[in-house]
Amino acid sequence: MKKCVRAVTAVLAVVLAVIYGLVGFGCWALPDTVRTGGGDAAYFGGLFTVSGGRAGAVDARQETAVSGTQKEVRLLNAVPVKPVALQKTAPRQVAVSGSAFGIKIYTDGVLVVGTRDVQVDGKAMNPAAKAGIQSGDLIVAIDGKKVSASEDVAALFSRSGGAVSVQVKRDGKYKTFSLTPVYSKADGCWKAGVWVRDSTAGIGTVTYYDPQTGVMAALGHPITDVDTGEIMPILRGEAVAAKVTKIYKSKAGSTGSICCDFLQQPLGALTENDNAGVFGRYSCSLKGMRTYPVATAQQVENGDCQVLTTVDGDNTPRLYKAKIIHISYRGGSGEKNMIVRITDPVLLAKTGGIVQGMSGSPILQNGRLVGALTHVIVDSPRRGYAIFAESMLAASDAVAKDTR
Repeated sequence: MKKCVRAVTAVLAVVLAVIYGLVGFGCWALPDTVRTGGGDAAYFGGLFTVSGGRAGAVDARQETAVSGTQKEVRLLNAVPVKPVALQKTAPRQVAVSGSAFGIKIYTDGVLVVGTRDVQVDGKAMNPAAKAGIQSGDLIVAIDGKKVSASEDVAALFSRSGGAVSVQVKRDGKYKTFSLTPVYSKADGCWKAGVWVRDSTAGIGTVTYYDPQTGVMAALGHPITDVDTGEIMPILRGEAVAAKVTKIYKSKAGSTGSICCDFLQQPLGALTENDNAGVFGRYSCSLKGMRTYPVATAQQVENGDCQVLTTVDGDNTPRLYKAKIIHISYRGGSGEKNMIVRITDPVLLAKTGGIVQGMSGSPILQNGRLVGALTHVIVDSPRRGYAIFAESMLAASDAVAKDTR
């Protein structure tokens, strides 16, 4: 009898440990807001339910004030896990692209990419570092004069002859430093010992155009400086058509890339460089672009999907088979909401998997736009990360609001 009691006790302890573990996992992994599109059910693997229905399931006949309704997530419809805000949203239709495009951006200010010593009478001096200026700072003004180009910085420092006031933006806050350039006899001018950058260019993929707001969305991740990793703030930017000329295939440990020529065909003006991608105003025809509803995060499923991307010289976006193999609702900035594996033998033969330049390629599933590729997993280039489409849509809506 005692053995039987001990066995039952042990089983109960294991069951309770599993339940507590799942509850803890649910508290961490599940979002605080659950959105449903047009009354469709939203759920999380079938384990977690909301108020007696699958998580996010909303019956319009039962809910009168749907947006912001508080519900409780339960494990197996029994054990309370956490409260969530339940929101019902009407599906938004966007024109999905998948076209390669060229990016030209000029920064709002001048980005410090490094400091270096200046030789003065055989001594190494670094005025910028001494003043407190760091790599990643954005110089916005010198002696009260706004700067937007590397040449502005060089000119103001080279003829200063004394201390100057340097205003920078660091971590979203403005700081002012007093910097005294030193005279370089070798160059015949005053120098601050700072490397700066005011522009960049690259290749990416247009994800969608929203006819409702007039905003285009691309990349699914921000453009960052190659030296500092800082997001480059846009003063002005241009999206131009690009023609694929060559593909360097990815292989384990080595990321491939799409090579393109920029064409003299503007697509629009880029106005925002955000964690969810780059955004701007689209000025081209929508010919050949199909519209799809944007999926909520809870409508995304593990399983088959398609990636729409351009890797051929005829510049035609084509659909390729893939699988969503992991979904995370706690993806930090959002760039890694999903892991996608390319399965299409045609695309694998052409690219070896995911390559640079495919960022922003739309992911379609069950007739919806569910996300966009963002990064390749270098050690396993058939796999890569992706962002939820609803995250990009929220960012593009904010851009539309700011530019009205």
